[in-house]
Amino acid sequence: MSISDKVPTADDFISAINELGTFIDISPDALVEITRKAMKFAYYRQLKDIPIEMVMSTSIVSVTPETGVQEAISHMIKNSVSGLPVLGKNKSLVGLITEADVLRAMGLPHDKPPHDVWDTMSNIFHHFSNQESIPNLQDENVTVSDLMTKKVITTSPVSTVQNVLDLMRQNKVKRVLVTDLDNRLVGIVSRSDLMKVILGVHLK
Repeated sequence: MSISDKVPTADDFISAINELGTFIDISPDALVEITRKAMKFAYYRQLKDIPIEMVMSTSIVSVTPETGVQEAISHMIKNSVSGLPVLGKNKSLVGLITEADVLRAMGLPHDKPPHDVWDTMSNIFHHFSNQESIPNLQDENVTVSDLMTKKVITTSPVSTVQNVLDLMRQNKVKRVLVTDLDNRLVGIVSRSDLMKVILGVHLK
C-alpha cells in the first residue's frame, strides 16, 4: 500500500504542521476534511476513465431465440433480473428480452413508469380480468424470438464508465451489453453496477 492510499488524520496534520515550524491559519480537522474531499474528487475524476470490463458482470443468465417465453420469465424471476440477453449461434448476441417486452405483449403499459407499485398491480388485475386480452404466454409456440428486442445497445470491453453512462442516458436504458469484435457477449453492465462503483467511495 502506498502513502497515497492512507487518509491523513488530525494528529498527522498536527505533526506535519509542527515539523514545518510555521504558522498556518487552518485547523487540523479542516485539513482532514479538505483532504478527504480532494481524494473523492480525484476518485471521481479517475473513475470516468475506468474500462467497463473492470465493472461489468460476467456471470450472465441468457436464453436463445427458441426458448419459450414462460421459461424466460421464470429465469427473470429466479435471478431477480429485468432482462435477458438472447444468444444465437456461436454465442453471438441476437437480441434482448425484458419485462417491458412481456408487458407489451400483454397489452400493459410499458413505455412510461407507473407512479407506484399499486398502479402496476391495478393495471395487471384490470387486464387479467379480461382473459381475451391476454396472450397465452405459456403456449410453447410463443418463444423469445416473438417478443425480443433485436436492436440492442452494446459497447466494447475497453469502453469507459463515462462512455457507458452516456449510452444509458442517451438511449434511456437500464443496462448495456458488452460484446467482443465477433459480437459475442462477454459481459453486461447495469445501472446498479455503476451505482455501486460511483457510490463505493462513500461506503468505505
